[in-house]
Amino acid sequence: MPAADAHAARGASAAANVGSRRARSDGGIAVPCGNETAKARPWLFDQLRDRYEHPLEVEAYERQVARGLLAEERAIVDLALPARSRVLVLGCGAGREAFALEAMGHAVTGADISREMLKAAKRHGAMRRSSVTWVWMPDPLKVPLADASFDAVVAFAQLLSHIPGADARVALLAEVRRVLRGRGIFVASFTTRRAMREFTGEAKESPGDGARIR
Repeated sequence: MPAADAHAARGASAAANVGSRRARSDGGIAVPCGNETAKARPWLFDQLRDRYEHPLEVEAYERQVARGLLAEERAIVDLALPARSRVLVLGCGAGREAFALEAMGHAVTGADISREMLKAAKRHGAMRRSSVTWVWMPDPLKVPLADASFDAVVAFAQLLSHIPGADARVALLAEVRRVLRGRGIFVASFTTRRAMREFTGEAKESPGDGARIR
């Protein structure tokens, strides 16, 4: 899932049960053991997984890797992230944001629901001799990483708006808070006002300025 360039594809995000925090190796991708949470939410898990495992979707994300961060994303990162931060990219796709952040000097982990996306990211990483760590998230509402692991968590484009329901969004944001260090930073962006309205569910249309988020 989980995120990803809005010009490349729709949505993204992540992942599955981490009742056990232990991981095994699976083609160079860290995989949390167990899948009870995924079984409890098959409607969410299956829809997100199927979309982002599709070859055409993976191909679309791969085409964006060389593009790096958009100008507005770079501006946000320059403003918000301290130098040499430990950064988690949620919904990393094929690695567009992760590789760009690594090139800026950050220590990066990319997490996604799609193993196919992560395989693509790993291929690109090998060509770049990248040190990014790739983590599979079988439950979109669980981050299979230790508490207080990161200085920053990044979720660009429309990733957050693709988590349906306020309770689910709160659960994911709680996970973000858990993996952040004490003064950690969460950086998220929306590509359209509609995407922001979908995420908050509390927007009003204003004749003068379109969507106003309360």
